[in-house]
Amino acid sequence: MFAKAFVGTFTRRAGRQVLVMEEGRVASLAVIPGVLPVAEARFAWGDLSLESSELALCLLLAVTDDIEVSLRLYKAFQRSVVRYLPRDGWALTEQAIQRWLMQQLPDRFLDEDPGIIELGDQPA
Repeated sequence: MFAKAFVGTFTRRAGRQVLVMEEGRVASLAVIPGVLPVAEARFAWGDLSLESSELALCLLLAVTDDIEVSLRLYKAFQRSVVRYLPRDGWALTEQAIQRWLMQQLPDRFLDEDPGIIELGDQPA
């Protein structure tokens, strides 16, 4: 299974774009209309604007596929990650976002990590 990568770019001509790369395909990250009060369907980063909150929400939703979790955590993700993304461009992997999510919701991810092996009682 290939992981997703998210790439934000800025050019004067095209403005800000966020691309999703997965299994050799490239698509634009979808905006979720009507969830947040953003005037235009666009993203921003490197600040705490409504458009950067839209990006935070959409990135979380793209990784979790869970609107409730995404709505609960997007403001924290915006404050701790999106506001620090370089304005001229950035890249985030799906794994990086999942690691952030694991820090926020450790109980949700306990059973999903195949790298955890229970060794039982260890001799003293």
